[in-house]
Amino acid sequence: MIRKDGTEAILKLATSLVTEDGKSIGFQHIARDVTEEKRMQDNLRYYLQEITRAQEEERKRIARELHDDSAQALYALTRQVDNFVRTNTNLPADNVAFLGDLGKQISKVLQDLRRFSQDLRPPMLDDLGLLATLRWLVSESRERCGIEVDLKVVGVERRLPLEVEFTLFRIIQEALRN
Repeated sequence: MIRKDGTEAILKLATSLVTEDGKSIGFQHIARDVTEEKRMQDNLRYYLQEITRAQEEERKRIARELHDDSAQALYALTRQVDNFVRTNTNLPADNVAFLGDLGKQISKVLQDLRRFSQDLRPPMLDDLGLLATLRWLVSESRERCGIEVDLKVVGVERRLPLEVEFTLFRIIQEALRN
């Protein structure tokens, strides 16, 4: 509807049947201006999308830093421990065993860090899409928890808007964790 001042208004109409002695005699229409409510809903939807986008970008940045910096440093550390043991053949056996255990612990931390980075923001979500990422997530859940999980997809396989894919991924990820 266009108001007298030329601005556009969004109306919500409610219609009811008016009866008298059981016979329909007309309709009653009530119109309510919901322009401001609609504007607020649109703003809220926009801000929620922006918050979600910002969170996903931050997760992507953190995951990339974990992978590029921390994971690389841990990998280099395992190589250094291995090289130290290999080049120092005169080390006492208990030191060799200690360094071997240290290398295994570092490797375990590295695996955990890679898994955490993947969980935080799997790069395949951007590259391959939701379905491939969900297949990976289901496979990971089976391996980690030993619980049989089936993924069934109905319909045509296609990419959704990234925000939708992120949201669906987070929902399913949380469901599998619990």
